[in-house]
Amino acid sequence: MAGGERAGIAAIAGKVANEIIPWLKWNTHPPSDQNFECVLPQKHNPPKAEPDSEQKAHNHPTDVVYSYIDPYTEKTIALNTDLKSYATGTIKQFAIRKALKSLAHSIDCARYSDEWKTRYSLTQEDLEIRGMLFVYNHDGGWDSTFYDIFYGKKSSKKSSTSAESEQDINILNIDLQKDQQIHILEPSSIKYIKTVIDDLEKLDSRGEFNRANYQFFYPDLNLHKAKNLPSSRPATLELISAPFMIIEYQEEHLFNAKQEAIKSIDAGYKIYYKARIDDWKDMFFLLDSLSNYQILNSNKKISIRAIASDQSDMAKNYFRTASQEYIKKWGKSETIEKIEFELIPTVSDFFSKEELDW
Repeated sequence: MAGGERAGIAAIAGKVANEIIPWLKWNTHPPSDQNFECVLPQKHNPPKAEPDSEQKAHNHPTDVVYSYIDPYTEKTIALNTDLKSYATGTIKQFAIRKALKSLAHSIDCARYSDEWKTRYSLTQEDLEIRGMLFVYNHDGGWDSTFYDIFYGKKSSKKSSTSAESEQDINILNIDLQKDQQIHILEPSSIKYIKTVIDDLEKLDSRGEFNRANYQFFYPDLNLHKAKNLPSSRPATLELISAPFMIIEYQEEHLFNAKQEAIKSIDAGYKIYYKARIDDWKDMFFLLDSLSNYQILNSNKKISIRAIASDQSDMAKNYFRTASQEYIKKWGKSETIEKIEFELIPTVSDFFSKEELDW
């Protein structure tokens, strides 16, 4: 991979990404693990200060490129991606800053590079190129807040007003350009996605979900409405980072020659709640959101699935209280009382040394 990791470890991140990307309804653009020529060498690899020093050729790495169409803007979002796999003790500030700076340079060049656009068949005009750092923790031991590593231990001798610090990670010291974005899928987000997929697979095997016909739900907003076909709407990175994700699935009823039901799935919604539930008002807000989205009026099965790894033991009680309070205020008891609420354990991967070394 582009970051120079040991082959087995680097391949693990790619393997995990390949498992989750189809579920997110993203496109993959081969080839993978390629370099493209820098079109801004003076900016990204300036010559040394010595007299008569020449400008050297410079390349940018691309592990893989993904894309999806934003449901609201209909722009094609292309993600120039760096796949990283780290053991718990090796997720360090310096390594993350270095990877982000490399990504910032790569996407700065990619928007001007015909080589990059042609190679990945992304030549449309309505294209937005972003970077994505995919950080997978292959030993399953990471349980900290990832963004804590953005800010190192502060020295009392160091000015707290310094705009740029090599100990911190910020826009200034990764060279991110105006109007460009880098997303980070860090260990907890990847675990969240894998947990959702694992749960959907189990529900599908029990006939409680239709994996052949599902979509990510996007409500109409005041200034924007979802435009593309519902069945093709992907899980955007903004949706993945939101407190909850709504997945709508369609009904499926199959019968044999004798008109006997051999498969029966009723349409419904699976609502994956990522945030920690610390108060019944959290669930009241969720119910109010579902009402605003017209989901409570749909007569479809609704299942709320709370999957935060540190979820409160009181989560079910909070939901019960919120339901009672919502019914008192707004009614809809027949719908509210039918909503399922479940706690979902998070998935945790662990790869053996043998798997990492092959």
